[in-house]
Amino acid sequence: MTAADDSAQAKDKPPVQVAGSLYDCTFSVKPPGRGWFSNDDLRFFGAAAAFYRLALAYPLSFFLFNLKWNIIWLEWYEVPACTLFYLLIPVASYVIILGQELWKKLRGIAPVNADLTSPFFDLPESMFARINARATTETIHRVGSFLQFGTDMFALRHTYLDIACTKEYWISLLDAVGARRPRQLALWTNGEVINVGDGVGAGISDLVCKITDSYIGIGDKVFKRGEDFAPPVAKAGDVAPLTEVLRKDPRYKGKRAIMTELIAPVSKSRLRLSTGDFSNVHSLDIITVRDSTGTVKVLSCLLWTNCKTWTTHSCGDGYVIDANTETIVGRPSFYSFAFAKPRDPSLPSLVGMKVPGVQDALRKACAAHGASQLPWLTSVGWDAMITDEGVVFFEGNVGCMRTPRYMFILGNQSVSAWIDVFGIAPRTDGKCLQPARAHKSVAAKKAA
Repeated sequence: MTAADDSAQAKDKPPVQVAGSLYDCTFSVKPPGRGWFSNDDLRFFGAAAAFYRLALAYPLSFFLFNLKWNIIWLEWYEVPACTLFYLLIPVASYVIILGQELWKKLRGIAPVNADLTSPFFDLPESMFARINARATTETIHRVGSFLQFGTDMFALRHTYLDIACTKEYWISLLDAVGARRPRQLALWTNGEVINVGDGVGAGISDLVCKITDSYIGIGDKVFKRGEDFAPPVAKAGDVAPLTEVLRKDPRYKGKRAIMTELIAPVSKSRLRLSTGDFSNVHSLDIITVRDSTGTVKVLSCLLWTNCKTWTTHSCGDGYVIDANTETIVGRPSFYSFAFAKPRDPSLPSLVGMKVPGVQDALRKACAAHGASQLPWLTSVGWDAMITDEGVVFFEGNVGCMRTPRYMFILGNQSVSAWIDVFGIAPRTDGKCLQPARAHKSVAAKKAA
């Protein structure tokens, strides 16, 4: 079945459910005067206002959340002071970042982006805009995690490390709803590679190796068939060359990793999803959110494209896709500085183009999220690609880092929308906070 077939079937199905005003703002919100990530972008102050709003509305729960967050993210000796004086955290973060940037400026040190798979973490060049962007990131992830997970310690630990939500967990959810995914051929465990299913001797594709509890592409490797394994460099099905390479990589020590076929994107003759001389490598970045009734809806669907390598962590452009029309409607300039910059005028824009198969992908993503038995899993970020055979999903990710980027686009307005439909609510006994309003309804739904 092709992407066109998927799109044809989608016409006979009900419209994709979207997350109301939170979804609308991904392509309708207007940027500040000189644009996102400019000196006019003051999202930090909106996030800080939300921080203090939550501290006043849920004093005990927000204190407990900050204690748990600090335990997870900070050194042990930083926890007592940062928890006792947690109300100063937004201000202190801003002052510290301001001092760091001023020190670099005075010393003539050029600003360097954190090596976290840019362009998704790209920062502006202007010092003031850069300070605001860094402080915003620090604050929205803290506040956004409270809005998603409340005081649930197990959930909060997933903001730092995937414990339950490993690559294999997402595979189980995708399989449960019949979504396409790359075929797994091998597994790295206990310091060696073992064949899985048909094994590495099957097929003609290269292999992608991913650490099961890793994220943002950390540790990802590609093994070339005929160069790193398989004839003529090794016997068919021989995993010894793969084991040798991974044993030398310290990132894989004590870890578990899956090896799957490297999937090719849809051919350009069928559907052009890049511009210029770039390959057709791309990714559909889908975020699904579960509301207070347990219903899963689409928060956003983005397209990352114009990639320099096999992975979209090297992408050079991004677009917003409308879930209802499968049409590219704009650029996610609010997402990171890389997408707020002016586009290369020599490259044509994909705005206005239809992307068949998107609605089918969104339905599968919602179904897979709905299949999860984890009541705290409020949001999931899904990575998928359109191929000649249809949409293929690579993995899911707990939406702790992606979703907050959307929560503060409209300041307190979007925070209120999140609380009203998806987020936290006070317990009826008034003593503390229920981690997420969806918990009881989801549990009841599963029991039924």
